[in-house]
Amino acid sequence: MDTRHADLLDRLEQLYDKAPRDAARAEEHGGCVLFVREGPGWPFYARPRPDAPPPRSPHPPLPRLPRGIAAPTAALIKRFWPLLAIN
Repeated sequence: MDTRHADLLDRLEQLYDKAPRDAARAEEHGGCVLFVREGPGWPFYARPRPDAPPPRSPHPPLPRLPRGIAAPTAALIKRFWPLLAIN
């Protein structure tokens, strides 16, 4: 992250979390906060909770290559190819 703008970005994040709370009900759903408007008007949005942990990837980590292998060989590619397929 650009450290020159870190303070500005932090202040914007605080604004995005606090601004809709005056006119909306905040509902926490997992790592997100959903702002639900009370009464007529435009709908609000959902956003990550400020204290939420970073999201996890749905994909398992890729296998590590054995030590001493500089480049993938045909045998390794054939062995690990099914693990690299993304559904």
